[in-house]
Amino acid sequence: MTRPKLPLILRTISLTLLVGLQSGCYLATQAGYFLGDQMTARPVHRVDADPRTAAETRDFLALVRDILDFAEQEIGLDRSSNFTRYIATERTSVAYVVSATREFSFQTYRRRFPFVGEVPYLGFYRRPAADRFAAQLMNQGYDVWVRGVGAFSTLGYFSDPLYSYMADYPLHRLANMLIHELAHATLWIPGEVGFNEQYATIIGDEGARQYILSRHGAESEHYRRLEDTAVDAVLFRADILELRSRLAELYADSDMDEETMRQAKQSIISDHQNEFAETYDERYRTEGYRRYPELEVNNAYLSLFGLYTQDLSSFYHLYELLGFDLSALVDAFRELPSSDLAPDEYLQSLIFGS
Repeated sequence: MTRPKLPLILRTISLTLLVGLQSGCYLATQAGYFLGDQMTARPVHRVDADPRTAAETRDFLALVRDILDFAEQEIGLDRSSNFTRYIATERTSVAYVVSATREFSFQTYRRRFPFVGEVPYLGFYRRPAADRFAAQLMNQGYDVWVRGVGAFSTLGYFSDPLYSYMADYPLHRLANMLIHELAHATLWIPGEVGFNEQYATIIGDEGARQYILSRHGAESEHYRRLEDTAVDAVLFRADILELRSRLAELYADSDMDEETMRQAKQSIISDHQNEFAETYDERYRTEGYRRYPELEVNNAYLSLFGLYTQDLSSFYHLYELLGFDLSALVDAFRELPSSDLAPDEYLQSLIFGS
């Protein structure tokens, strides 16, 4: 699903004008920051050829090229010009995402935008703006969560850049992130954020696994770290779903007044985090979730987590039917944008038609 591209400056100005007209100040402001990033980005080949470029940066760029080659040639993802430009920055996140839910339910705050459809979050290039919007939602009684994101996909409409902080990512995270974002650029169904994330998650997870196996083997330290991270992710998902289930049961009690429910909610979350902290060393392999007990967990956090860690069993069922061929899995969804079926129905048709 590669999209034709206008020259960078025309594409960016056009996007700025379009979203400004369609959605007012918010998108016009964010498009302005986006324009700044796009104009700051330098072509990777020029960074590589610059004698002032540090050897570590060249090594990072070479590694990225190898991952992208693998994603395109072995997985079949649309590469276009993604990650062919580089931004040196002191930032550690490219943007900040604000998610919100009702205080006593997992109903999410949603907005609709051009190109991408309805989404359950709002992104900001600057943290103060994200915090101001979060405060507005909190004043309206929402549970709110703000998180930094290291990358996002422009879905093939623009050339997604690399950022210098990505050089500090461990190999499995870097490979997963790049492949995940290429999966979004290859396939995006407007208004189907949950499906889009499920699809990109399995492609990112399994793509990173196959990349590390092909380059370093199953006995390598890189692969061990990937496996430990994957095991911990499954365990953490189970822990979070248990908490969410307990809260959902609480919210279903229509006879409880709001203040009593609010206190019970906090007690359930605190007990869960305390038990998590006490048993962490005996249950988890990595340090990836060590700070969870320190977080101010709320419904927004749990809903956002659920968006990115939904049940992937149907995708893995199809993956198994396709002989664990990741490129075949990518090809299987090529016709989805032109199908009359909803994404989940299309997935089921692939499973039962295989």
